[in-house]
Amino acid sequence: MNTGSEITLIFLFVLCIGGIGERSSRKHTIFAPSSSHALRHSAKRHMLAHVENGDNSSSIIIDASKFYSDSLIQQSASIKAEGNNTTASLSTESISDNCQTNAPCHTLTGNCITCQFNDSCVYGEDTNITCEAKNARCTGNRTFIKTYNCRYCYQTPSHEHTCQRNTSCHVVSAPRQRYVTKCTVKPHVLCIGNKNFAKHVPCNWTKGYSWGTALLLSIVFGGFGVDRFYLGMWQEGIGKLFSFGGLGVWTLIDVILIATGYLGPADHSLYIRN
Repeated sequence: MNTGSEITLIFLFVLCIGGIGERSSRKHTIFAPSSSHALRHSAKRHMLAHVENGDNSSSIIIDASKFYSDSLIQQSASIKAEGNNTTASLSTESISDNCQTNAPCHTLTGNCITCQFNDSCVYGEDTNITCEAKNARCTGNRTFIKTYNCRYCYQTPSHEHTCQRNTSCHVVSAPRQRYVTKCTVKPHVLCIGNKNFAKHVPCNWTKGYSWGTALLLSIVFGGFGVDRFYLGMWQEGIGKLFSFGGLGVWTLIDVILIATGYLGPADHSLYIRN
């Protein structure tokens, strides 16, 4: 009996110790989630606070960049406005420089005056027209009478207009090549219609080769090919040099060709007659 009672007491003691340990473990498990939750909550709050601070800083950065871009736009607009004002002032100054002569108004020409042309005038006859000074500083009456020859601008003679040159055509071809170019009437010329027009002109450009010089070189130094070198034909010049002018035959032929104008410069330009 004593042995059985001792075993029973030991068993009860073990059960009591186990219950106390289980309760303490449950107590720790109950408080652990609350502490972790508190930590998570505090971390979340810290995170939110950090995000809010980030939003504020980003908004500050965005506002600063927006202010900077607006200032750049305003600065570029002011520069553009100043450039436009400068261009306008330059153009006004250029016009005023041409027209501010302090001379009598009836002596003005070109863009300084406007005239009322009559399309019903007789071609080739001198006609009086009424003109008025514009954008000009002149003396006397600003409205005056001018006399001009009744014709359209494209009908003016060659010395009254200037045309753009074409240096790519061949002037020594037969028949002579022609090309279309843009011509402009000179400022002092009065005519009907547009002062800029297209014109069909013959190819007649030159680079300064003299016909007299080429003929003289062919007669005096033709046996050495100097005339061919002068005209830009260095291959033929070397041939004449080493053949002594083709024993005189080649030299004689070149003299005849240059004298008649059949042999011209290698770049197909015209001679200067002197």
